[in-house]
Amino acid sequence: MSDLPAVRELLSNPQSWMQGEYTNSDKTCFCVLGALAHVRGVDPTFETLNPHDPDIRKLALTISPDISPGLFADVTVADFNDAEERNHPDILNLLDKAIANAPL
Repeated sequence: MSDLPAVRELLSNPQSWMQGEYTNSDKTCFCVLGALAHVRGVDPTFETLNPHDPDIRKLALTISPDISPGLFADVTVADFNDAEERNHPDILNLLDKAIANAPL
């Protein structure tokens, strides 16, 4: 079962989303990967985020349908989240598309 709907809910408020870090010091703001770890009850760190995770893979394939299986899926998602031009509606759109299995 996917945790992406819970990630979408957690990040639905613009003040809950951030760029550049998995989470802030009081764990009230998250990037997409940090939110995924948070809803699973683990500290969001590079070590706890597996690029072969089905939800991370689904997000990466939504961003880039031709990505190689498992190859840098977590980096693809982090780069998308952290891009300077990215905004909160883009993140919600990504999550909505990934939940619906539709490309961006």
